[in-house]
Amino acid sequence: MHPALEKYTPDTKDIWGNEQQRYMNVMAFWVRHVMNAVGLKEVKFNPMDAVYDPNKDNGTGHIIREVSLQLEEQVPKECRHLVHYGCTSEDVMDFAEAVALYQTVKNFKLRLQVIDKAFPYFTGNFMGMTHGLPATPVVWDDAMRHYSFQIFYLLQKAPESFAVKWGGACGRKTAMKAGMPNINWESEVKNFVLSHLHFHEDDWSSKQISTGVEVVDCLHWFTSICYVIEQMSVDFWLYNSRGIIKYGSKDDGSSAMPHKDNPSAFERAEGMARHAGRILPGIARDRIVTRMQRDLSGMFVARELPGCLGYVEASLRSLSTALLRSELDRDTANKELEENPQSTSEIEKAELAASGNIKAYQVLKGKYRNES
Repeated sequence: MHPALEKYTPDTKDIWGNEQQRYMNVMAFWVRHVMNAVGLKEVKFNPMDAVYDPNKDNGTGHIIREVSLQLEEQVPKECRHLVHYGCTSEDVMDFAEAVALYQTVKNFKLRLQVIDKAFPYFTGNFMGMTHGLPATPVVWDDAMRHYSFQIFYLLQKAPESFAVKWGGACGRKTAMKAGMPNINWESEVKNFVLSHLHFHEDDWSSKQISTGVEVVDCLHWFTSICYVIEQMSVDFWLYNSRGIIKYGSKDDGSSAMPHKDNPSAFERAEGMARHAGRILPGIARDRIVTRMQRDLSGMFVARELPGCLGYVEASLRSLSTALLRSELDRDTANKELEENPQSTSEIEKAELAASGNIKAYQVLKGKYRNES
């Protein structure tokens, strides 16, 4: 993750920050599960105690092999042969990614709910703009409900589970079954996957990597958040520029102009959401690249994901901060309406038409645009 992002993204840093430890966690729980399956339930080993030491290097040049070797040192001697049993590095990485994605979705849902509760409401009118020009009076609460529905929709569409492949190099548990044919590995793997956040097994994959469709859907959900947050930030920045809302920051807005109170939190939210919204579709596209059974192109692109999600979290936090700092200025809203009497022309046209005037449009056009 970019160092400049870290102070804005504590949750994303906690979830995604220690890549090797995430792999260690998954592998340790698998060892415990296999120990139980082969009759070693009484052997003491708590997977929560497994810790990856970044200062150790066995020189393998392979991240999962390094984790495996450290884990072998931490499990009981009679169980060391069960470390990484029957699975492949892609199983471990995909599972760890699914856990992190699940936790990220939960975090972003909470952030969206904070934004929804931060919208400033009041039952009054303000000047609605179309094409950047005064158009018609709009009820402020109705405008806020527009944004609120977008958040409601995102919350309803949030991913709730992920398919996890756990079947070795070919995806069909061949090595597990060959090594210990007396154990029902179909059942054991299903139980292992279900025991973690109620995931479900990716039964369709016959490759080294998962089918990845649900992960792609999740990345598109993150992208949708970016699009919505970007546009909300732009709209509220514009409301602030018109004086309808007042951005109440105590920060210095300018080193040269002491009076400036810049809406910087809206700008940060807009910029970071736009940046992440450009990158995420590319990661989603590359996420399911396999080049027959396996290649590394998608994995290297996926390494960009934590930093990208950091931008999403930072944009969510920045927008909620900006909204909580902002207050409505009803006087400015009313003044805009008074200075633009033409904004009632839609209503006037309907009233004239209802009275039988077939030239209502032309009459009002002449009145407000000095045209006959």
